Amino acid sequence: MVAVTESGRAIQSSEASAGDLEFKTPFGVFVCPTDPVERVEDRTLVRNRYLSLMDAGEISAEVLVYEASTSGFLSLMAEQAHLLLEEDLDRPGILTLLESWGADLDSIPKKTKREERIDWLWSRMKEADPVSFAFLSGRLQFELSGSRHADPDRLLERRQLREAARDKSLLMRRAAFAALGAQKNFEEVIFSQAMEASVSDIADAVRLEAARACGEIDRRVSRQIWTYVLARNRGSSRQLAGQYLGRFGGPQAVDPLIHVLAAAEYESPDRFEFCGRKIQVMKDIASFSFRNRTPAEPQILNFAASEVWRLGTAFRVRTLEEDDAAAVLIALEYWAREATGRSAADWLKWYEEEKAQESAL
Repeated sequence: MVAVTESGRAIQSSEASAGDLEFKTPFGVFVCPTDPVERVEDRTLVRNRYLSLMDAGEISAEVLVYEASTSGFLSLMAEQAHLLLEEDLDRPGILTLLESWGADLDSIPKKTKREERIDWLWSRMKEADPVSFAFLSGRLQFELSGSRHADPDRLLERRQLREAARDKSLLMRRAAFAALGAQKNFEEVIFSQAMEASVSDIADAVRLEAARACGEIDRRVSRQIWTYVLARNRGSSRQLAGQYLGRFGGPQAVDPLIHVLAAAEYESPDRFEFCGRKIQVMKDIASFSFRNRTPAEPQILNFAASEVWRLGTAFRVRTLEEDDAAAVLIALEYWAREATGRSAADWLKWYEEEKAQESAL
């Protein structure tokens, strides 16, 4: 049985009735004070059809998870997600989907005092299976988001976040950074852990959540550090930094992305100028390292204070490999929030035209 709210959202429940503002689901209470239940439907035939399609090989288990979510089949979604996560826990899309549902499903016992809700969730997560963990993590993020201004004492402690950020468990590390982003409290050590994890953690699910948290907490500092990694480092960390500039760096991220892309056609030790900015391409340049650095140190703060561009000095960029340039193009698509299909030459021309228009104003 599926409850359908007035907005059209579908949620599995065996006890809901038209007009309900909250009702039980298999994974907690769904509260909808501004979107009451309009009707309750028996969707058994739809559920069985999905299973038949999967058995016939016409849809994959991963597609079934998303289809089940859209149709409100929470149990079916959880069952298939559990099987997928048993095969490979590093599935950020599946984890994010479960967390989004978890934010709406209150599984905390009613007798739990308000000041104990955060600790209740955090303690249960440590013993939960991956699906239950994701539901709990989503609810934790919801609770923390509502507390960061009105109830600052009802947050996770710095010690808890620091320890979880170093945990062997992929899920705990991800949850630590998701919680950090939800409660948005800037603290040097955990922020530095998140910045480093964004480009170096072995799990994609952790890197993405760490990057998201950094962008939420201090976009300007994050943008500067990712710019240095993109300009100076090698391999995957460089490409990831570009991706996060595009996804979480904000409007100003286009400047470093474009200027690094402009360097793609040059070799060391070339020097050139693009849109009034001097750029030096170097084969041997010191990579940006997070070792022994925190945002509290003067060097990091200087990066953020003056942006990366310094008057009278050239922007130094390590020689780009083909994969590096391709990663920057993907990052620019993220930044544009649409599939532009532009080539490197197209992007550079577009940027020059934008700057020319700004100068003419």
